[in-house]
Amino acid sequence: MTTAINQLVAEAQQLQQAGRLVDAGQRWNDAIALDPTAVEAWFGRGVDHLALGRTREALADFDRAIALAPRAVAAHINRASVLMAMVRPLEALASLDAAIQINPGPAVAHNNRGNALQQLGRYGEAVTSYTKAIKRDPSLADAHYNLGLALDELGRADEALDAYDRAMGLRPDMARLHGQWLMARLRQAQWEGYDQHVARIAEKVDRGIATAMPFQVLAFSDDPALQRKAAECWLADATLPAVPTDALRRRPSGGKLRIGYFSTDFFDHVVGRMVIDQIESHDRSRFEILGFAYGPSVNDAMAARFTRAFDRLIDLRAVSDAEAVQLARDADIDIAVDLNGHTKHHRPGIFALRAAPIQIGYLGYTGTSGSSFIDYIVADRVVITPRSRASFTERVVAMPHCYFPATGKDRGIATETPSRRTLGLP
Repeated sequence: MTTAINQLVAEAQQLQQAGRLVDAGQRWNDAIALDPTAVEAWFGRGVDHLALGRTREALADFDRAIALAPRAVAAHINRASVLMAMVRPLEALASLDAAIQINPGPAVAHNNRGNALQQLGRYGEAVTSYTKAIKRDPSLADAHYNLGLALDELGRADEALDAYDRAMGLRPDMARLHGQWLMARLRQAQWEGYDQHVARIAEKVDRGIATAMPFQVLAFSDDPALQRKAAECWLADATLPAVPTDALRRRPSGGKLRIGYFSTDFFDHVVGRMVIDQIESHDRSRFEILGFAYGPSVNDAMAARFTRAFDRLIDLRAVSDAEAVQLARDADIDIAVDLNGHTKHHRPGIFALRAAPIQIGYLGYTGTSGSSFIDYIVADRVVITPRSRASFTERVVAMPHCYFPATGKDRGIATETPSRRTLGLP
């Protein structure tokens, strides 16, 4: 590179390290204008775009860097990070395989490969990749933590706890770790020091650290203020896109109200079993009901029932949050109902980008979202008491009796109450 290019690259890197990404971007632009073959400039600008959430621009920059330098391992690894952010794990896996074929040494490539496999639900293969990452760099706390997550998915709770223990020893203040570690201990009936561990989590949450999932905090504490703080920390750590300032266009009144239900659980799952009767019972003369699914691919009888129950069922599993929002807006839904809340595989980015003019939390998670983009939450006066409402960022819609929608028509009530002896109980 020429002296001028070297100077621009050095300035851009300094600005990047200082967090001044927009200023750094201008230097990258200047370098590219001066020399369109400067691989470092395309790569550096791609890193900036990725940090700013500009995934399409980042992907184009890394593609250009790879075209100029096909053996640039870091470009392949970062390209995979963009593809993961775009919910394109198969393509990310291909990029990481390319990087590893060029140089199998970097532990981060194997760790990220495990992440892509986890997103694909291939947990056994993910364990293999994380193990390779740890072999190459035993101090990589992320790999130990991610290994624990994959082992948890496989039901290997004792091994998961070992992995979390190692991550805790390497980086005790690692975001999102403490809650997973404590839950893994409890699954092993390790109650020693429980009160102190919960107090430590509460103290970290109070300081704004996303140390435990909000759903875990519901299990650890009945303090609604702490639950709200945990949700707010979790969303802040997720680096969600900014809520749009422009108001969504509302459809003219008079036609059918179009409601979109968003969930990972449109199959034989506890949430699916509870909500199916409600989906089927909507008055189709007044409502059009759409499903937006982004959960695991399950082909069971309940999944088939959901397919029949919705007027349309739209698969969001292979699209990014932004693309999912565009699909929802193209469908012109009036109300988006988030059936997940802060549970596993939730995608709050969809709602941060405003899938609908009105967005409601319901059923799967009755704690607060801690956000400005969920407008209402449906519950009842027992689940959310009048006193706890102040700790909710949403307006509470209280059903008159019970917020559970299950009718029980698929689950008959026994005609006789069995004795304890009949059930083998003392």
